[in-house]
Amino acid sequence: MSGAGGLSLDGLSLSLIRRVMDAAAPGAINLALGEPTHETPAAVRRVLAEAADEPLRYTPNGGLPELRRALAARRPWHGGGTESALVTVGSQEALALAVLGLVRGGDEVLVPRWAYPSYEALPRMVGATVVRAEVDEMPAAVGERTRLVIVGSPANPTGEVVSADTWRRLAALADERGFHLVSDEVYEDLYLGDTPPAIPRGRNVLHVGGVSKSLAATGLRLGWLIADPEIVARLLPLHQHLVTCAPMVSQRAALAGLALPAADREPIRDLYRARWSCVRSALEAVPGFTWIEPAGAYYVWMDVRARLAGSTAEYALDSAKRGEVLVVPGEAFGAEGRGRLRLSFAAGEEEIEEGVQRLDAALKRAAALNAHAP
Repeated sequence: MSGAGGLSLDGLSLSLIRRVMDAAAPGAINLALGEPTHETPAAVRRVLAEAADEPLRYTPNGGLPELRRALAARRPWHGGGTESALVTVGSQEALALAVLGLVRGGDEVLVPRWAYPSYEALPRMVGATVVRAEVDEMPAAVGERTRLVIVGSPANPTGEVVSADTWRRLAALADERGFHLVSDEVYEDLYLGDTPPAIPRGRNVLHVGGVSKSLAATGLRLGWLIADPEIVARLLPLHQHLVTCAPMVSQRAALAGLALPAADREPIRDLYRARWSCVRSALEAVPGFTWIEPAGAYYVWMDVRARLAGSTAEYALDSAKRGEVLVVPGEAFGAEGRGRLRLSFAAGEEEIEEGVQRLDAALKRAAALNAHAP
């Protein structure tokens, strides 16, 4: 089915992530969904409670001016004023605005080898071609038809962080050749090392973020896009006609969250560092697993080809239906993800340990069945 302007929904379906979750039988341990489990800060919850006694109204299309100013101050190289920030309904809408507003049929969109599913689904909706490349090889992969490059750091599903040098080269190329670079920073605050991830700077860089992960506030559906004022002005009408504005209550809660001292976020990072240590110990206790060491977010990207000969998508769906353990098959993040699984360590330590044990047992059973297959 095609809509006006060439928008196409042909072949569009729910992601494998959602299909695994929807297939889950009772009792399954959830190591799949990227749902943070740390406590939403008290200051944010207090704003939400106070809002219950206030009228619920529209805000300006672009968002509350004070919130837009606070967001713009995070990336002051775009001017620092309200006109360089746009408040969106989750970071998902910000990604959609960037693609739907800047890409046309026949363009190319460059994304990582393994990438969040929407990085591919959104460009295909407008008839663009998706090109995949290793992140550090992306500058060389930019072509004449490249109109948009989308990179997450820390990345979903691998937890990898883009180097400052790679960001510099991509941002410089974007300004030189006229394409746009989307820096997906939704996991920005959830880094596992000692220093924050590098952030790209450039006239054609769009910064996408939100409160879902850092504030454990997925239900607020509050995100943002920070960019050159000309880019924001171009995307604002699209945002208006899609959603009018982000929810007023969510905007006020986000403003309270952004005002929290930086030191308040360190205990959250310590929590996920401890959980990564837990999942790594659990994985090291069973044979045949290898993985990419995450530098941020709360995912471990595992290579299970030594343990599983068949489709990881079929395995993950079967495990969900059996009520064993929920994991995301690598195919959700691109065809080359076959043979890999994404485990989320947003869960508690007991769930992580039990989940890895169930994963090991299920893969042993799958191997035994394959061995006896005719």
